Amino acid sequence: MIRFKLLISFITPLIFAAIEVILSGSWHWLNVWIEIVMFLTAIYSVMVYCRNNFYTKKEFFYFLSSRRERGYSKKEYRLSYFIFIILIIWWIVIPLDGNRFMLLKQFSIGMNVLGGIISIMSIMIFYIGIRELMDLMKNNIFSKMMVNNLPEYRLHEVVRFPVHASIILFLLGSSLLMNSQIGFLLSIIIIVIASNLVKIEDKRRCKEFLYYDEYSKNVKYLIIPYVY
Repeated sequence: MIRFKLLISFITPLIFAAIEVILSGSWHWLNVWIEIVMFLTAIYSVMVYCRNNFYTKKEFFYFLSSRRERGYSKKEYRLSYFIFIILIIWWIVIPLDGNRFMLLKQFSIGMNVLGGIISIMSIMIFYIGIRELMDLMKNNIFSKMMVNNLPEYRLHEVVRFPVHASIILFLLGSSLLMNSQIGFLLSIIIIVIASNLVKIEDKRRCKEFLYYDEYSKNVKYLIIPYVY
């Protein structure tokens, strides 16, 4: 069963990547290949890190499990499921809108380049944020981090949910890179819903981690520094 789950977790990103190339309507469209390489890099790098740094396989698959399996609240689960549906729609729309049908006006080359830069930044933040979060959750040192100002947790000293911030950046950056204005609008919708989900997750962490309430007082912003 464990091997089967591991196989599924490995194959699923490849399936999503193949779907995006097929929907784009061209094997020669450079933008889609750049986006796919960044997507797969983010997914597999985190999977390898988490697999090598959890104590047991059970802990690793707990990380991959659904929110319902982790015992999250119904409201949190429903919001997560709704976001997941919109993400699927976003993943389908951006290659269709950006290259095959060009439903709306395309972005300029400059905006494509900007989108690529934002996407690369998001992958770096995503990977570092996951590393920090896994260590903080395993060792429950949120309070210690703020007392000693440990340099290895820089992202979590700026915002409490840097991983969520990285995903938002990836959505916006990929929409620009893939020439999809519809995808950009869907990203905005996801951001609005995710902002509500983050509030719920923040309250849950206060219950799960002993010093999280102290940490939240020191780090005021959830996902966007000086804004939210």
